[in-house]
Amino acid sequence: MKDFANVKDGQTLEALICVTDLTGYAKMSREHDLSFSLSILKDVAEMTAKTVKDTPGHIVKYLGDASLIIFPNECVDGGIRVLLGLKKGIDEHLARKKLSSKVTALAHYGEIIVGRLEPFDSIDILGEAVNIAFTLDRGQHRGRLVISPQAFRKLKPETRKSFHKFTPPTVYLSE
Repeated sequence: MKDFANVKDGQTLEALICVTDLTGYAKMSREHDLSFSLSILKDVAEMTAKTVKDTPGHIVKYLGDASLIIFPNECVDGGIRVLLGLKKGIDEHLARKKLSSKVTALAHYGEIIVGRLEPFDSIDILGEAVNIAFTLDRGQHRGRLVISPQAFRKLKPETRKSFHKFTPPTVYLSE
């Protein structure tokens, strides 16, 4: 969001919430020295920043090998297309480095609240929609782009063709 800096503390809005994460990053960091791991994080952060920079999206924060990105309500379809391109670019970069890691990307659409955090003068986003975005995958579809039904419904028909419905099998759990 180009004007995200102008969003007021405590303001609520609807947005596409995107979470990215590298599969196997912990294993990779154990197999390589710290400077190599840091160089991979820098590469991924730079690619993420360059990809999101000229879009209406906003990188809220990096969390190690993960990132939290949002797109405004009117840019959900474009945000998903940006995420598809980002995933493809990072996956190809990691493959060129002979790494088996891939990007897991998760996206959900819903209401968030923006908060300014001291002493960092940074913004953060909160809300059930953020929690849902972080838990969409639960490790079942590592290395894929997983979107919620709420995000899917906001897509244009041509973008929807990039996805197929996945209905998990019914399971029964004991107490």
